[in-house]
Amino acid sequence: MDTSTPNREDSRTWSGFWSGLIWFVIGYLTINVTQLVALIVMAAGETVDAGGDLSEERIAMLAVDGDVLTLGLLLTLPAFWGLIALATKGRRNQALFEFLGLRSVDSATVLRWSLYAIGLAVAIAILDTLLGRPPVPKIMLDAYSSADNLLFFCIGVAVFGPVAEELLFRGYIARVWAASRLGPTMTTVLLSLLWAGIHLQYDLYDMTWVFALGVILCLSRLQTNSIIPALIIHMGWNTVGLAVLAYYNAV
Repeated sequence: MDTSTPNREDSRTWSGFWSGLIWFVIGYLTINVTQLVALIVMAAGETVDAGGDLSEERIAMLAVDGDVLTLGLLLTLPAFWGLIALATKGRRNQALFEFLGLRSVDSATVLRWSLYAIGLAVAIAILDTLLGRPPVPKIMLDAYSSADNLLFFCIGVAVFGPVAEELLFRGYIARVWAASRLGPTMTTVLLSLLWAGIHLQYDLYDMTWVFALGVILCLSRLQTNSIIPALIIHMGWNTVGLAVLAYYNAV
């Protein structure tokens, strides 16, 4: 009888993959629910102010309104934290933070991964110029220009959105998938594909770049065992995007 200890690869199962997939679907549905709640709240407020029902055209405009997007993002972070609490129920707080990769890394590591993201951003800018494409998606420019409170809009896009997504997608799901039979490489590819796929507000071209960014974020999480580089990169990426939005909205 073979009494040798099985290696780590052989001991992996598919349970982590299915668990992560279920929570990914729940997370995606949660994003849509929070945006729907934000739409209903904003539409109800306008209905009261107008003293009557809103037209279908106005409701369609609200669906891409900056204030609706902001409220949805502000609701998403606590909703995602609740999902993570359910997914990791029974863990102590310190163990939970460790599990999610909420651990410090040295500045050189953060800088190295940030340079990869900067390189990607430069490549995108060059290709956009060659193809004559706008540097920001029109839907985001419309959302920016329609936001009544730009401070909250910027906080939602640059902070709440990235923190929520990194905690669930790279923090929890990447962790359980990489430890499953899926392994780190397939985790990076599949999670980045799915993450790009939920950005349905963009066209295929922009979703391709979302996938590429997702690969960098996922690799940084798995290779450093921390989501801090991914958090910093994601927030920095969105902050630069906001600066570009502000510039093109002004010209």
